[in-house]
Amino acid sequence: MGKKGFKQLDIKITDEVAEQLAVECLTSPQLMQYICLSICTLLEDKNEHIVNFDMLEMAYKFTTVNFNYYDVVNVMSKGPNPRGKKRNLYKTLDGKELDLYGLIVESLDKNPPIMELDFDTVYDRIINLIPKTERKPDRNSVKSHLNNLQTILKEKEEIYKAIEW
Repeated sequence: MGKKGFKQLDIKITDEVAEQLAVECLTSPQLMQYICLSICTLLEDKNEHIVNFDMLEMAYKFTTVNFNYYDVVNVMSKGPNPRGKKRNLYKTLDGKELDLYGLIVESLDKNPPIMELDFDTVYDRIINLIPKTERKPDRNSVKSHLNNLQTILKEKEEIYKAIEW
């Protein structure tokens, strides 16, 4: 989509940049459309006709700022309504205190970005957020919380389907 569309608009994009764009949008044609629109908007503002890696990074940020991903992250971070139950909080290496939903979101935010994460990778990322001396969530709790997130996201609009568990 990126290469053909940009060619028709007389915008140059290398195979490497187009490949990175494709990988970023692998599971969402809508995301590809949003990012391509952001690229075109940014190029027009700068009166440029070349999409390089810097422009692609700016387009990612522009798309994020102009698309309300905050709502998606917020829904995931909050998890389901606790109905008065107090959630366990875990201290992170950077001093935050997060419940397990917050830890899941933080773990997905860590580099390297990966399109597909198996459970062990997600669990390891969560454990690596917590100091060695602190209490850690058990594997069953993480699985249960991932299932809860999946249920919540399935009930939302298509753009909320950020993870598939």
